[in-house]
Amino acid sequence: MIKKLAIGLALALLIIGIALWQAPARLVSTALVNATLSNGGAAEIKLLAPRGTLWNGSGQLLLNGKPVGDVSWQVQSGRLLALEAAAAWQVRNADYSLKGSAAFGRDNRINLRNLRGVVRQSFLRNALARYDIIPVGDLTIERLDITDLQLNEAGNWPRQVYAEGSAQWTGGPVSYRLAGQNSHIELPAMTAQISTPEGGWPTLEVSAQETGALLMNGRLTPTGSAAIGITRGLTRLTGQPWPGSEPDHAIVLEVEEQLI
Repeated sequence: MIKKLAIGLALALLIIGIALWQAPARLVSTALVNATLSNGGAAEIKLLAPRGTLWNGSGQLLLNGKPVGDVSWQVQSGRLLALEAAAAWQVRNADYSLKGSAAFGRDNRINLRNLRGVVRQSFLRNALARYDIIPVGDLTIERLDITDLQLNEAGNWPRQVYAEGSAQWTGGPVSYRLAGQNSHIELPAMTAQISTPEGGWPTLEVSAQETGALLMNGRLTPTGSAAIGITRGLTRLTGQPWPGSEPDHAIVLEVEEQLI
């Protein structure tokens, strides 16, 4: 009797597995809608024109009605043994080309691993336009892991998060407007290192690639803000050196902005 029950259970699991493997990719769109509703509608996520299957598919991703890009995914079935629903993914549009893996585990924890790709000049310019800054050059994300991410109740900021990785900016001419005056400067290629101290929040250090000199630092806060610190060395590079006798690596100015 037990042997027959085991065989029957195995056959049932096999049939369910085959059905899921061939399940249409449009089920992902339904799942995203349900996830949005369960999150209180903090972010509206949609998948248009789904193709392929639930396990290996593609489509056009929209976030709050705005196109994110063409996305494709491949489910990593081996992660199920670690009690994670995981998939490798790629997303592309005119402004960036990114890939990595995403996993959803116990306690609604999100893990984004091995994020790599290029964020192009057009995206950087749009992101910095509100600050009247116009950069030249692309940002290359060499590797970024964002793990142990748990969102707050509103779903718009982490309750906790761990991040580690590195990125590079090609450097070049930058135009900006300050106090009603237009200025143009040439900045060196830069390297960014992202890390998270034990029990703390992600921090950022930006240095010149050629010399290793610290130019900026940054940090996220539990209250939904980001702070950016500027060194005396960076003010010197911009042609507006900070007065005083501090060394070039000293932070002489910090600004903090609420993001949520």
